[in-house]
Amino acid sequence: MVETEVSPDTDAVDWVNGGITPGARRKIVTGIPGKTGIVWALDAATGAFLWAEPTSRQNVVVDVDAESRRVILNESLKFPQVGEPVYVCPSYIGGINWQATSYHPGTNALYAPTNNVCMNLTLNAFRNRPGAHHGSARGVPEVAPDVDGQVGQLVAMDLATGRRLWEHRQRAGIGGSVLTTGGGLVFVTDDARRLRAFDARTGEILWEQILNSSAGGFPVSYMHDGVQYLAIAAGGGMNYRGVTPEITQPPRGNMLFVFRLP
Repeated sequence: MVETEVSPDTDAVDWVNGGITPGARRKIVTGIPGKTGIVWALDAATGAFLWAEPTSRQNVVVDVDAESRRVILNESLKFPQVGEPVYVCPSYIGGINWQATSYHPGTNALYAPTNNVCMNLTLNAFRNRPGAHHGSARGVPEVAPDVDGQVGQLVAMDLATGRRLWEHRQRAGIGGSVLTTGGGLVFVTDDARRLRAFDARTGEILWEQILNSSAGGFPVSYMHDGVQYLAIAAGGGMNYRGVTPEITQPPRGNMLFVFRLP
């Protein structure tokens, strides 16, 4: 839960509650609660919808009814015919899956690790398979169109305006969670085994380290004897390498890395 001044930029945000008073301060509940990769802002006291903004490519939600607090879904994706593919963004892997976002009070921004992946989804005819997977549909993931092959993206979203402070795009998917620090750093890992530190205000990459494996878990930071450390467990996990076959994963087991911050 975050307390912030709410003045959504209607030129930058896809869906906004028209009844918001510019400059009003509210406690909001925010984050990305689903695979669509949409950042939501709700009034913490009443649950009222304030604004929502997609990060990665999606075509599932087309509008939001602020009064009823309901999303309007893409009718063309409902009730597809058996054997006839429909194009859905994101894929079943999700623009975001288990990855965690992170908030930084110094920038009043949410940092979101999302991915541009879509799929051709085809329903299968009913098969009576007791004790086996139902196999009701099949999805073929691919990189989303109009992103120049850049799957992974790290987005810094201003929670007062809904405007993107900055955005970093890259070929490798981002399957790791985000950690922000009081020193203005944003840490995240990707499918190319990189642990990176970004500048929270500018998005500049300040440091990176290649790990033995990708890290699908959660980095943590702690203090000991006045020194700050960063720890992360690497050993695979959620990834988007299915659409980037050139990015491989060495079979090197599990490791715990601990770094000392200057």
